[in-house]
Amino acid sequence: MSLTLLTRPFPDFGSVDGLLGAGQAGALSLISQTSSYKDFARVSVIVFQDLIALLGITIGDQRIDISSKTIMDSGTVITRLPSTVYSALRSTFMKFMSKYDRASSAKLLDTCYKLKGYGNVTVPTMAIYFAKIKVDLDPSAVIWRVNDSQVCVAFAGNDDVPDKLTIIGNHQQRTLNVLFNIQDNKVEFGNGGCAN
Repeated sequence: MSLTLLTRPFPDFGSVDGLLGAGQAGALSLISQTSSYKDFARVSVIVFQDLIALLGITIGDQRIDISSKTIMDSGTVITRLPSTVYSALRSTFMKFMSKYDRASSAKLLDTCYKLKGYGNVTVPTMAIYFAKIKVDLDPSAVIWRVNDSQVCVAFAGNDDVPDKLTIIGNHQQRTLNVLFNIQDNKVEFGNGGCAN
């Protein structure tokens, strides 16, 4: 059996070989082309999942509530948040990182820090909350490394989407095992996913 692979470049963050659609509908969907269990542990898989309910994000001990539609899309690199949620996240993140020097923006990432000259860098812990699940994010999922001396918070505002959509991108998913149970309309998370 041959599978259709969609190609789409990612000019802001390098490129990938293509997209592997895992939605339930459409002739290009992996689900509609196969019926057996697939294990993609050694490859990067691009997944666009139906809407799920993300209820909040914590940074350290500070919780930010979210009231927006949410999708998980590993075709999107950086997690996008509604502008009010991103503003609160950005402000809280800046308080935790106040001992580090600010750096200029890097593409769509506007909250960046210079790390040159600092020994151990402490990044605030972060978790995302669904209806019955708390997902602790790995520190590498919280920041985007621009180069050896600059990092940015790995989230951005989503002002260009009118219905205040939250998109959980692949950078936050990389250190997780994510099970998309399409039949039961569930998403499950575990630790131990690919770090790169």
